[in-house]
Amino acid sequence: RQRGELDPHAVSLILNAHARLRLSNPVLFDFFAQDVPRRIKAYSLQPLCLVVSAFARHRRSDAALFEKVGDFACQNALSLYPRAVATLLFSFAEAEVRHGTLFFNAPKHVAKHLAAYSTDELAMVARAYGRFQMVHVHLFDAISEALPHRVLAATETLRLAASEEDEAEFRDDQPEPALAERPPLISSLTGLLEAYGRLTIYDATSLELLCDAIVRRSKDLAVPLVVQSARAIAALSYPHRGLRDLAAACLSEKAEELRSEELEALTKALEDLSAAESAE
Repeated sequence: RQRGELDPHAVSLILNAHARLRLSNPVLFDFFAQDVPRRIKAYSLQPLCLVVSAFARHRRSDAALFEKVGDFACQNALSLYPRAVATLLFSFAEAEVRHGTLFFNAPKHVAKHLAAYSTDELAMVARAYGRFQMVHVHLFDAISEALPHRVLAATETLRLAASEEDEAEFRDDQPEPALAERPPLISSLTGLLEAYGRLTIYDATSLELLCDAIVRRSKDLAVPLVVQSARAIAALSYPHRGLRDLAAACLSEKAEELRSEELEALTKALEDLSAAESAE
C-alpha cells in the first residue's frame, strides 16, 4: 500500500535487494515497471541505473521502462559517468533491449573519458556490444588502446599489499590505487575476450594481454569461464598455448563438471584450435 509513496532512492534499493537475493516478487516488479516511467522526472541517474540493473537480473525486459530510462540517459548525457554508462549498457544487453540512441552515442563517452573507466567497466561495455553483435570499431579501438596500460593480473607489489591488509586497516595514509592499477574481476577478462571473439575483432596485442592474464590467474577460473575463453580464442583462430593447455586440462580433468552443451563447446573449441595451430 505504501509503494507509490516511496522516493526514487528507496525504490531502487528495494528492487536491487530483491534482485541480488533472487527473491521472486512479480507483483512488485509489475508495479514499478509502470510507476518508474510515470514518475521518471523525479529520478536521478543513479537510482535509474539500479532499477534497470534489478530488472535485468530478473530477466525482465519491460519495454516502457527501458525505453524511458534510455531516453532519460540520452537527454541527460552531460550527467553520465563511467559506472552509469557501463551499468546501463550491460543491463540493457542482459534484458535484450537495444536502445538505438544510447548504444550509438555511448562509445563517444567511453573514448572521451577512457582513463576514468575501470577495466571492469570497459568489460561491461564490451560485453553489451558483443551480446548484440554490434561491431563498433572506435569503441574497441579505445579499449585496445587502454589495455596495455592496465594491470590485468596482480603484481607482486599488490600481493604484498594484500597480505598487509590487517596492518593497513589501522593506517589512514594509504592512497587508493589508481583505476589502471586495480586488477579486474577474472570474469571481466574472460568477458572482454569473449566480446572480441563474438565480434571477430582480431587485435593481437589485446588478445595476448588478455590470454596471458587469464592464464596467470588460472586459480580464479571457474569451469564455465574456461569454456568461455576457449570458445573466444577458437572463434578468432588464436591458439594461445597457455589458454589452450588450460582448456585441454579442463576437458581431461573436469569433464564430469561440464554440462553437455559446455562439453560439446569445449571439445569443438579445442578441435578448432588444433586445426588453427596446424595451419600456422
